[in-house]
Amino acid sequence: HSSIFQYLLLLLVRAPTTSDRLAPRRRSPRGSSPRRHDGAMFSPLRRLAGSPALRSLRRRPPGVGRGAPLSSDSSSMSDEYGAMTSDGSTYAHPVPFVLENGSVLERAELRYRTYSDTVLNARRDNVVVVCHALTGNAALDEWWGGLLGPGRAFDTSKYVVVCANILGSCYGSTNPASVDPATGAAYGADFPDVSVADTVRLQLALLRDMGIGSVAAVVGGSF
Repeated sequence: HSSIFQYLLLLLVRAPTTSDRLAPRRRSPRGSSPRRHDGAMFSPLRRLAGSPALRSLRRRPPGVGRGAPLSSDSSSMSDEYGAMTSDGSTYAHPVPFVLENGSVLERAELRYRTYSDTVLNARRDNVVVVCHALTGNAALDEWWGGLLGPGRAFDTSKYVVVCANILGSCYGSTNPASVDPATGAAYGADFPDVSVADTVRLQLALLRDMGIGSVAAVVGGSF
């Protein structure tokens, strides 16, 4: 990154201003040296380009920066989600599921997991739904386990915690590797585009199937 920054900085330093590009060129008298443009707007960048910090980038030791081998330390490359599995229960939508773009999944399924040390209350609304990020799975205990449990943020002594895998994911929900009932083969590249709204509607259908009409909170990572 540092070498890219240095390269872009030098491009800025050497780049002409808009006025330079639009203004007519003045010919220098014959025999004289061409005038060098020292615009005031570039003087701070020139000072920065000559600073000790950037000069040190040009004196990188071998193996640092471009062309440096990747670290062989596997711990530095460990997955933030921990064990990536498709374990859990499966909700199957009872009828063909119409997507936001008009495409239809004849069989739409969501893989989900629940965590609780209690039961649903009389109003059946002591529920917290946790959504994972784009490449995650339903194993909340693997990637946010420190927040899960009695007395913690996702308090299983008070709430039933539900985490469902998103539609289109390869961790248990209907996805491109699933079998298309119309062809008997995997969808592959023919799998339709799905949206966030599609996943949310299917998650709502899951909650209704569980007899849940309201939730206390919905929490989630980036999507």
